[in-house]
Amino acid sequence: MKNRDSTYHLAEIVEINDSFFGSATKGSSKRGRGTSKTAVIVEASIHGDAVSFAKMTVIDKVDGVTVEHLIKADIRENQTVKTDGLPVYTIVSKSGHNHQQEIVKGKKAHEVLKWTHILISNAKSFIMGTFHRFGKKTFTSIS
Repeated sequence: MKNRDSTYHLAEIVEINDSFFGSATKGSSKRGRGTSKTAVIVEASIHGDAVSFAKMTVIDKVDGVTVEHLIKADIRENQTVKTDGLPVYTIVSKSGHNHQQEIVKGKKAHEVLKWTHILISNAKSFIMGTFHRFGKKTFTSIS
């Protein structure tokens, strides 16, 4: 499946978002991008009102170099890419795509990037229902 999936490229409207999976380091109360949880980039190709294909990639950190690499590897040229206001996503337009960046502040994030939020929520529900608790080692072995 992994070999077959690597041949697919996202097209049309592509949503990109980052999320963090797993358990934080004991004693850590940081949330979001300051957490010690496993970072994941979620990409979803939207066709009409449905997802035609999606990818989740475990990464070391959310930065411009990583996002640029994923964009080049996963998305066909000259597509429309939707992201939130995170500055690392400015690389999207530099990669030759039509970048629709919408700052989430004051809005509900799941309304701005509907499909990536649904995918993230479903993945976390599945993992927690199966493993109940997991860390970086568990998550990278199932991806």
